[in-house]
Amino acid sequence: MLGRTRFFAAQTSRIAAGQLRRGGGHHSTVRTLATEATEAAAPDVLERNPLLRVGTTILTVGVTFATSALAYSQYKYDVGEVADKTKELREKAEAEDATAYEKQVAEAAKQYLELREYVDQTIRHYALPSSDTLLPDLPEGLSHVRTLVLDLDELLVHSDWTRERGWRTFKRPGVEIFLQHMARNFEIVVYTEALQTYVDPILERLDKEGSVNHRLYRDATLYTNGEHVRDLSKLNRPLTHIIYLSSKPATYSLHPQNAVPVPAWSSLDPNDRELLELMPFLEAIARQAPPDVRVVVDNYLQDSATTGKDIPSIFRERMQELQAKRQEQTKARFGGGFGQTVKGK
Repeated sequence: MLGRTRFFAAQTSRIAAGQLRRGGGHHSTVRTLATEATEAAAPDVLERNPLLRVGTTILTVGVTFATSALAYSQYKYDVGEVADKTKELREKAEAEDATAYEKQVAEAAKQYLELREYVDQTIRHYALPSSDTLLPDLPEGLSHVRTLVLDLDELLVHSDWTRERGWRTFKRPGVEIFLQHMARNFEIVVYTEALQTYVDPILERLDKEGSVNHRLYRDATLYTNGEHVRDLSKLNRPLTHIIYLSSKPATYSLHPQNAVPVPAWSSLDPNDRELLELMPFLEAIARQAPPDVRVVVDNYLQDSATTGKDIPSIFRERMQELQAKRQEQTKARFGGGFGQTVKGK
C-alpha cells in the first residue's frame, strides 16, 4: 500500500509540475486533474467500489498537496490569492449535487489554507522585526539630534573560539574612545543580529560610560534570503537623520544610502585605527546637521568608488583643500597676510 501511495504521489507531482510549467497555475492544475478523474470514474462507481474510492482519495490528496507544495515552494501566491483561486472549487463542493471527489478536494484545499496561514504567521513572527517602532520617541527638544546606528560583530568587537581557551571576545582598538566621543554628538544605537544573552555581557564591559542609548537584537532584524537585515525604517527616526556603520553589506541592503562601510576587524590587528579615523567625518556631519545625511554619505561613497580611497582619507583631503582655499582667500583679502611691515612707515 505504501508503494502504491508513493507511486501516486510521484505521478501527481509530475503531472502538477507539467501543468505549472505550461502556465496553468494552482487552480487550473486542480481543475484539470479533477475533470480527468471525474470522467474516468463516475460517482456511482466510486460508491460501489471501496478500493477505487481509497485510491481516488489518495490521488485527491496527492494532487492537492503536490500542487500546493509547488505553489508554496515558489511562493507564487499569498494566502488570499490561494483562497480566491480555490473559492469556486470549495463552493461547488457545498452544493447538493457535489460528488464525493469534489468534497474531498475541497476539504484538502481547506486544510492547505489553514496550514498555509499557520506557516505564514510563524514565518512572519520570526522573519519580521518585532515592532514597527523599535525605538521610543526622542525626548522633546532633541529632534535635531542625528542617530548613529552601529553593528556589533566585526565592527566594535570580534569573537572567536579555540579548543584551548573556548570563546573569547576582543574589543577593537579605540572602541571606547569612539563611543564616548560619538555620544557627545549622536544618539547611539547598537543594532545586531546576535541574541541578547550574547550582546548584553559584551556591552556591559565595553560601554561602562553608558554611551550606547539603545540596544536592538536579532528579533528586531528582518530575516530574508538567509540574512538578518537591519530595517532602519522601523527605528522611529527619520531616515534622513540615520547613519549606519557596518562591515557587512548584506545587513544594510534595504538602506545602502544610509550606510558607511567599515573594514571588518577580524585579524585582531592591534594597530587598527578605522574607528578613530572615522571620528572627524562623523563629527563634521553632527556639527553641520545636514537636512539629509544620505546626500552627504552618497557623495563620499561615489568619490570612494571613483578614486578607490576610503571615506576618512577623502574627508582629510577635502578638509586640507578647504583650509588651503581659506588661507588663499585670507591672503587676498589682507594683501599678503597679517603682521607685514608697510613700506614708508
